[in-house]
Amino acid sequence: GQQCHNQGLRVDQHGAEARSSALQSLGEKPLEQDTVHQGEQQEPATISRIDDQRPTEVWNGNQQHNTGGQQAQTGNQLSTARPHKGSHCSHRGAPKRKGQHHQQSALQPGHGFGAGRVLFKIRRVAWRIMAWLWRRKSKRRMARIVIEGPISGSTRRRVLKALREVQEREFPALLLRIDSPGGTVGDSQEIHAALLRLRDKGCKVVASFGNISASGGVYVGVAADSIVANPGTITGSIGVILRGNNLSELLAKVGVRFETVKSGAYKDILSPDRALSPEERELLQSLIDSSYDQFVTAVAEGRGLEKTQVRTFADGRVFSGAQAKDLGLVDELGDEEHARLVAARLAELDEARCRPVTLGKPRKRLLQNLPGSSLIGRLDQLVTTELELTGQPLWMHRP
Repeated sequence: GQQCHNQGLRVDQHGAEARSSALQSLGEKPLEQDTVHQGEQQEPATISRIDDQRPTEVWNGNQQHNTGGQQAQTGNQLSTARPHKGSHCSHRGAPKRKGQHHQQSALQPGHGFGAGRVLFKIRRVAWRIMAWLWRRKSKRRMARIVIEGPISGSTRRRVLKALREVQEREFPALLLRIDSPGGTVGDSQEIHAALLRLRDKGCKVVASFGNISASGGVYVGVAADSIVANPGTITGSIGVILRGNNLSELLAKVGVRFETVKSGAYKDILSPDRALSPEERELLQSLIDSSYDQFVTAVAEGRGLEKTQVRTFADGRVFSGAQAKDLGLVDELGDEEHARLVAARLAELDEARCRPVTLGKPRKRLLQNLPGSSLIGRLDQLVTTELELTGQPLWMHRP
């Protein structure tokens, strides 16, 4: 066994001498073993790429043989003359420093990870510049949002999305066109609150009343800085209405009867198979009075009036735009173009060149351009409104 061990040492020494002679033929200096054991490092040699021309006969035969006896003598000594598999480059004449391999691979041309990060940063800077130019352009323009038809959940979602866009693009002015008989209480209140927040950000809001702006339309409009209405606009109808259907006699003739199991005495209030009891009517009246007081308070605060003064005409009556101006509900009389000029004046924009940008347009339906589609759309809107709004407190003009 001792003879085999000594023979292995001699073979390894011959291999080391062959590697040293090969490195000297290439013009490079081999690494001394003492420097590896002592942890010392010499100056690193030149980094060579994989595609360099090297003689291949150096690595053939017994020169690649590494015995266990040599490992026992040199400990953790590593051969620096042989290139490692899968590495991008090799150091000859000095050991690799910690982290040096990753730095060199990142600097190589065509490295995918580094190029991807650089491209990502360039795109992010480009998006920031485009957003800045977009906001800069919007600061010289005016936004426009239209509210048409009954105010319901779909109207609220569309208008709130458009108001967020107005705030993000930093429009200095908003022209709010209202042509609505009103709608549900909660949806009207959310639009009203969003307009007040937009005003707090510095945006000037001007409301323009169209053919009709009653009840919930008035509630939304009083959140603006100024209100402009046509002289013949139908407005007013400040109040709350709650309506149910009593189909008990019709159901009795048909022979239909409801069986109800409820947890409380008022759980089936406004049920269509029976009339209201006096207690239920009193309960619903208190609900209506609370909603009515909220309406009066909002009108008084928005128009700078006293509550007692608002209650004198807030009894559900409707009036024209000219009458509304006399009551203090409207600031000026005029069309939408006049309202645009008022908004441009408040925001200190160029009245001649500033044109509004309409936001939050409703989606077009597939059958909208067919003959008779407008009539079908109106019927669908009436049926949907009747089914959705029945049994709810409404700020809505329902003749």
